[in-house]
Amino acid sequence: MGAGIVAGRAGLAWGAARLGFDALETYKNSSFQPVETQMGPMIQMLIRTSTEAPVTQKAERVGWKIG
Repeated sequence: MGAGIVAGRAGLAWGAARLGFDALETYKNSSFQPVETQMGPMIQMLIRTSTEAPVTQKAERVGWKIG
């Protein structure tokens, strides 16, 4: 709910806030792995697209309305 309040007070539209929340969830569920390439060692990001649980989304929405 706290994140929703912050987003609401910042004037974010609900869709923009949801996009940001889901982007953070995707980042948290992704990982970085070192890989060896012909150009030398590099880092590869494995992205796992994620959305938050419905109960979390509902709490954020309530907070957004309050904010």
